[in-house]
Amino acid sequence: MPTKIVNINGSLNTESSEFDVGFDGFTELINLRQENGKLIRRKGTGALTSFSSKEIDTLGAITHRKLSGAVLAPVSVNNLTFGGVLTGVTCEADDGVFTKSSHNLSVGDTVHLSGFEVSGLGEFQGIYGEHKVSTVPDANTFTIVGISASDIGADLISGIVKTHIRMSLGNGTLGLTVPGQTADFRNVFKAGDTITIGTSATDGSVACANKDKALTIKRVDSSTVITFIATAFQNETLDTGTTVTFTFIIDRFDDESTPNNLQITSTDSYDGKALCITYNDSSVSPNEKRIALVNANDYGDLDILAENDDDSSYNALSGAFIRQKTYTDGIRFACGLEHSPLFFQYINRHHFNGLLKPVYNSNAHTLYPTWYLDTAVPLLKDGTYTLETFKIDDVGGIADSIRYINGTLNLEDNDYTYKFVPVYDGVQEELLENALTTTSTNVLNRIPDKNNKNSVTSNKKGCMLSTIKIDLSKLNPRTSAINVYRSTNNGTYYKIKSIYMGDNDTNQHQITNGYMESDRVWFSGGNTLSGGSEGTHTSLDSSVLMMDGIAYNTTNGTGANNFQSTGFKSVDLATGFTANLGNGLSRSEYGAMKTCKFNHISEETESILGGDDSCTGGSPNGGWYFASTDEKIHDSLGSPIPFDITNYDGNMVNDDAIYTTGNPFGHPIADAASTGLDLIIYNQGDSRNLAGISHQLNTGSTDLTGNFIISGWVRAVGLDAPDAHFYSYLNTVGYTTADPNSSGLKIVARGKGEKNGNIPWTYFQYKVTLSSDDLFLATFINIPDSMPDDTASTSSPQSRCVQYWGLSLREEVSGFELSKGLRGFMGENVIASSEIKDLQFPPGTLKGNRIQDDSTNRGSFMPVDVDDDRSYISDNYGPFIKCVDGVPGNSVSDNNKDSFIFGSSNYQFYWDDDNTSSYVKMDFFDPGLPDGARHSNETSTSTDVKFKYATMLNGRQFVANVKITADDNSEEYPNFVMFSNPGSPDVIPTSNFIKLDDLQGGEIVGIETLMSDIVVFMTRGIFRINVPSGDPTNWSLVESHPNIGCLHDRTIAKGPNGIYFGSKNAIYFLDSGFTVQSITEPIKSAWQTQTATFNEEKLNLQYDPKYNRLYVSWFPQPSTIMYVFDITRQVWYQYLYRGNTTGIKHMSLNHNNELIFIDRGTNSKLQLAEGSNYNDCNSASNPVEVTMKTGKQILSTLNNKTRVRRVNTITERSGGSRTLDLDVITDQGTQSKNSYLNGTQSTRVQSTGKHVQIEINNDGDSQDNNSYEIKYVDIEYE
Repeated sequence: MPTKIVNINGSLNTESSEFDVGFDGFTELINLRQENGKLIRRKGTGALTSFSSKEIDTLGAITHRKLSGAVLAPVSVNNLTFGGVLTGVTCEADDGVFTKSSHNLSVGDTVHLSGFEVSGLGEFQGIYGEHKVSTVPDANTFTIVGISASDIGADLISGIVKTHIRMSLGNGTLGLTVPGQTADFRNVFKAGDTITIGTSATDGSVACANKDKALTIKRVDSSTVITFIATAFQNETLDTGTTVTFTFIIDRFDDESTPNNLQITSTDSYDGKALCITYNDSSVSPNEKRIALVNANDYGDLDILAENDDDSSYNALSGAFIRQKTYTDGIRFACGLEHSPLFFQYINRHHFNGLLKPVYNSNAHTLYPTWYLDTAVPLLKDGTYTLETFKIDDVGGIADSIRYINGTLNLEDNDYTYKFVPVYDGVQEELLENALTTTSTNVLNRIPDKNNKNSVTSNKKGCMLSTIKIDLSKLNPRTSAINVYRSTNNGTYYKIKSIYMGDNDTNQHQITNGYMESDRVWFSGGNTLSGGSEGTHTSLDSSVLMMDGIAYNTTNGTGANNFQSTGFKSVDLATGFTANLGNGLSRSEYGAMKTCKFNHISEETESILGGDDSCTGGSPNGGWYFASTDEKIHDSLGSPIPFDITNYDGNMVNDDAIYTTGNPFGHPIADAASTGLDLIIYNQGDSRNLAGISHQLNTGSTDLTGNFIISGWVRAVGLDAPDAHFYSYLNTVGYTTADPNSSGLKIVARGKGEKNGNIPWTYFQYKVTLSSDDLFLATFINIPDSMPDDTASTSSPQSRCVQYWGLSLREEVSGFELSKGLRGFMGENVIASSEIKDLQFPPGTLKGNRIQDDSTNRGSFMPVDVDDDRSYISDNYGPFIKCVDGVPGNSVSDNNKDSFIFGSSNYQFYWDDDNTSSYVKMDFFDPGLPDGARHSNETSTSTDVKFKYATMLNGRQFVANVKITADDNSEEYPNFVMFSNPGSPDVIPTSNFIKLDDLQGGEIVGIETLMSDIVVFMTRGIFRINVPSGDPTNWSLVESHPNIGCLHDRTIAKGPNGIYFGSKNAIYFLDSGFTVQSITEPIKSAWQTQTATFNEEKLNLQYDPKYNRLYVSWFPQPSTIMYVFDITRQVWYQYLYRGNTTGIKHMSLNHNNELIFIDRGTNSKLQLAEGSNYNDCNSASNPVEVTMKTGKQILSTLNNKTRVRRVNTITERSGGSRTLDLDVITDQGTQSKNSYLNGTQSTRVQSTGKHVQIEINNDGDSQDNNSYEIKYVDIEYE
């Protein structure tokens, strides 16, 4: 008997005639989907969640661990305790150990000390403030960094130690709920997380002191205990009230109150997943446009992110149609042409290297890690940044004396202009045009230089300091860096520094073993110190250190070859270094504020050659060497007297008076022998123009044999005529026959210039080898006739004279000769530390960085604006740092070790006052940093781009149908595509545009990516643009379909291998080859009927990645018919949804790629497209009704009747008593078998007709909650 098989894999076809469809397809295929060669009943929709007075426009899903939290309810059954205040702490004077039973402290914990008393004597002021725990010997004792027995001196009692807040539940996890997890704090929080606690619960009647703060977790101790970094305010136990929530922080740009917590109310609350909705709120008038989060489980816990009455940065969203897209870094919102785009993200940043972490600062509540909604291009609030200091010279307090850092800015010949440009989200740099501040050195005064070529510092070796004060209440939390650009003489701006504004800044450092001693010299080179153990070597015993003409005796038995593991030799001195400079030697010439040596090579200087108040050779900043304690030079000129020089015997006068103010160091020195010999030699000019005088320098009649070092300072003053000059040299013979044309044993100095013969104070040290010789110093001075005679006596010693100060002649010490090239470090502005050595900074790279004594805070790592505790680093080398002024903090003493904090990249953030201040300050120092890159948008003047549509490609955001605002003018460009900078999706310069010319006058209605190209959908054309990732300006139009347009963006759905979009005539599939193919031929009339009466709300396409299907919705009425295209099988079917009283408005996907329906109307509802049973809206009154109806199959010809004998079927249900109905339909009538089909069946029928249709359904069965499968259908006929 003949058979006809129904093609179960056939498609719905409402376009062809029923006879053409036959058994190859279906005229009705409702609520059945095809899978593995069978038709399967779809599941019903999920339960409806209603949103009163809210008409939802769009929905997006976001997944993030920090969209979560926990809730404790109620506290009456499980008390919540906050501890961390230890009272009654004691400390023993003999060992500095603190005692408190069960203190719960760990090494590195921050503690705040106060209230310690000495029994019977009241409060002890010696220890207070913030410190760090050094050791924890046991559960009852601990020690503190930097506090030893010597700091205490007496037994202390009654101390208060505030340590990290420790939060614990009193009754296990009773009442604790962690959505999506078992009740355990460890399942939701980790060390480093920042959370907030929200509650109205109280400690008795006292409100919780620790709520509504940003608290950073130090560790999660157990399922019920969390320790925070912040120190405790007070101990408290919440035992009265209802719930306590513990969540990550969510905030808004205009919220100037406290951190907000996510709503955690039940096990269905935020569990790391959320849905973001945009909607109109009709409960207020006029309707407000809002953005909010709801949890992804039951769509509750509404948290509103933005409202109409928010800060003006949101541009009053009312009337905006917001399109949202979720990316890996957050959700971006295109808000149309009248509203700025928005960006919602989690900002995981502790600003200013964590300055805000130890104590919650209410002025900065938005600057803690938080969920944050902002305009995509952040707005810079007025008053956020204030330029407080901008200088290039030694102006201000001692700690701000930057002149002596010796930079490389040529401030004499150039002007430098600086722009400080904020960077957001780590990638989005503001335009140069919008710099937070712009300032130039051309407005600053400079201290005039002495015109000395030998000066260590000068205006040609300058630097710049700026201090910017930052208002914490106004700073945008997205600010991740500040880029500094510098222009020279109004030229191009180049980036010279990127100032990092986050936590764990690798450019900020702390050392705990910084040694600063005014009576110690460190050096490398020379022979290995020997005799005694390390630190007590004796080989430099009974020696002197000569430094800048002053002798310092070494302390016997203090030598070290590896001082405190620095790798440098060291020896202690009997006295500290002379600190101050005098009136005659300027700090600019010497290059420091205090006498010191830093990275200074002990070597023989060159002869001094000068004039015109300048010179070369010698050393403007002194020198040093080790030598014998036996001073060989005269300590006065009384015996022997100086010798007149034959043929040059003029009226030369000399004076050996000790300088008290005119020497280079400006202070009286009681012991002339300690500084050698001082001489003033002058020519009165009344007897001979060129006159000379010679002095025997060595004492007594004993000749000298061996290697000696002669050193001292020399200057010439008053030689104020072009022909005035002087000359001095050393010689061993012929003191009476000295010759001004001879170079002798060594030229000391010569002065002759175009204007005068003067030279400034300049140091020299020379090695002289003598063999049974005397040593003489010959000095010649020429006073030309043009200068009047000066017969002044020694009471006026600084007229027309050559001056020597600190002349010393000493024998070299074996192994430490000048030829050894010892490298030395000494002075009370020098720090030595093995920790500095281990950081391996290249020499000189720390110049200009701030350094602060950290002993006051004992390791709290919190720079504060206190001049006495701060200085600038003027140089660094190996384990050494040189400060501009003295080492900050404690006074210098022998073996004085301290803690310091400093930067290494020319910037530092610090508190204006303390950590509750409203401001943080930022120092930036430019010692002449090298030019870097130019600003990527140096010519752009605006990034104010509003747009309707957006997508991402190769790290750039592409936007379309835009409105550009620049220079207070706005213009719309419906045919523009614009693109951002690479890696900066929200920085879209107005110059980055692509113009598409649609000859038929259309506008852009959508944009998507296809492979590595951009597809632009316009109302009358589709365009494919090839955009090179490196340079989008080289874009090219690859292909176009100018005669096929797109309806609107909601009819665009991206699939796995192409894009589906709706036009007036059809739904098309655009494949990767840009081939367009209609997929709506089987339902063409149905589609065109809807597009003929086009309504934006009525037509939507949505791709379903879970089942690889395309949903097409166009009937926003109850019992909505939706067409579904099975992409895998290329067939259509219909879904009929019941129980929805208003109809489906839009569709979207959740975090599991599950389809969600959004109902239309002012009271929108959300529901899953596929629930857990076979009832729509999860209601038994709305069972899913299935229908499979074939076309009309002609069995013979239309002239002949045929008898259908049997219908053979294979169906299956999951259970229950309900079965499928079977209808056999011919032109002669219908034969029905109700509730009949289940399993493999051959049903006898007696139907005759010219054609036949088969219909299987479960129509009208209100108690049917079974799954159904239709696996096979055929008929037997004759």
